[in-house]
Amino acid sequence: MSSVQDESLSPEFKLYWGLSREFTAAHHYHRTEWTDEQNEKAFGPCFTARHGHGHNYRIEIWVNAQQDSDWSKFQSAVQQVAALLNYKHLPLDAPAFRDRIPTTENIASFLAQAFRQAYGQDAHFLRLDEMSDLSVEIGLRPWDAKRIERGIYDVQLAPEASPRELTLEIETNASYEQVADAAIEVLAADCESPGELALRLAGRWKAPLSLSDASGRHFAVCV
Repeated sequence: MSSVQDESLSPEFKLYWGLSREFTAAHHYHRTEWTDEQNEKAFGPCFTARHGHGHNYRIEIWVNAQQDSDWSKFQSAVQQVAALLNYKHLPLDAPAFRDRIPTTENIASFLAQAFRQAYGQDAHFLRLDEMSDLSVEIGLRPWDAKRIERGIYDVQLAPEASPRELTLEIETNASYEQVADAAIEVLAADCESPGELALRLAGRWKAPLSLSDASGRHFAVCV
């Protein structure tokens, strides 16, 4: 992953990497010192009489990409964290949850600690989605713009590479046509990675932006 910094970009702007992965796990809520009646009264359908119920979880992790950051190490750490609980019944198969209720908050906290151990630094931002209306966030998302123009482009980042679809979001009051023209101009230049491309686009516009692709990779340049 290139660590090229666009010289036209103000130094307060930083590049962030993000990665999304999914895993499947089952859980139920219960306290071992309580009776079934007490657990059912307290936790309702989340108790499920110890048999559990499953979710398709989605984890999203962002880090500040320093000059010496290693994308392969980051990607490996996120994949390692997502695999920790994959296809596990948490109270039965995951020692960390045998005496700890596997709420969304507790699972997110466990994954944040696991990422720190795997990557060697804290995540700048971690989000865990358990259901469409139930999620937990730790830290501050680097990209949270209010005024956005969005475009989707097919990009070939290396001569031998296959074109990939990238979604660009940029914080600007400019029109979609202006954003598109600038994006096409930068996309025509040789960029080895989406991270380098994000830096060049931000340098062109002097504005925060994010890039993402269908594989769950995210790149943001912002203060």
